[in-house]
Amino acid sequence: MADAPRRQRDLFENPPKYSGITIEAHQQMLELWKELLAEALTGAAATHDAT
Repeated sequence: MADAPRRQRDLFENPPKYSGITIEAHQQMLELWKELLAEALTGAAATHDAT
């Protein structure tokens, strides 16, 4: 299966279709990323203060 993405497509083969994410899912992902980054930064600050 690892070789499948590297193979050259046939000229008559249809390109793969990728579906995008919905706006709601995009907004939810952004909020989760913000929370993760805030948690990582506060965790890094806490470990920095402890040392």
